[in-house]
Amino acid sequence: IDLMKDVKMPLGPGKNYTVTDVEKAFAVHKNDVDFANGENFFRASLCVSCHSIKGIGGNSGPELTQIGTRFSIKDIAESIVHPSKTVSDRYRNTIYHLKNGNAISGRPVEETETEIEISVNAFSPDITTKIRKEDIVKTEVSSQSAMPAGLINQLNEKELSDLMAFLLAGGD
Repeated sequence: IDLMKDVKMPLGPGKNYTVTDVEKAFAVHKNDVDFANGENFFRASLCVSCHSIKGIGGNSGPELTQIGTRFSIKDIAESIVHPSKTVSDRYRNTIYHLKNGNAISGRPVEETETEIEISVNAFSPDITTKIRKEDIVKTEVSSQSAMPAGLINQLNEKELSDLMAFLLAGGD
């Protein structure tokens, strides 16, 4: 499936949203939301690269079909605006510190006796690198989410409200 087929880019202008901005925008527009636009902006804002709704999308981040039944607008906004504030252990990256001074961050995909294959790009989980175990001096769990902040900042308040309505409805 081409997840970006026929996606319309946001008109904007966007802004550097805060959680309060998201809540206020949704309060203003909630009676005039467009779910089809919300789905479009789920794709245009790249959410679909890592998250799925109703089985469509990526799986390097949490599945979001039920998000609206468990979380409020404020909770969802918090997760989008500050993605590293709460990161489930299941979606944390590991940082591999190497003898040469480099560090590689990602999620282990496969491990043999001598090396570890790591997915290094949440947007494209099939992009991997292999590290020889003998080159690793230390590993640590990353406190940073693989999800970058700012993905909604290109949306205007109406577009953002459409996206939030789509998320709350679990794609329905």
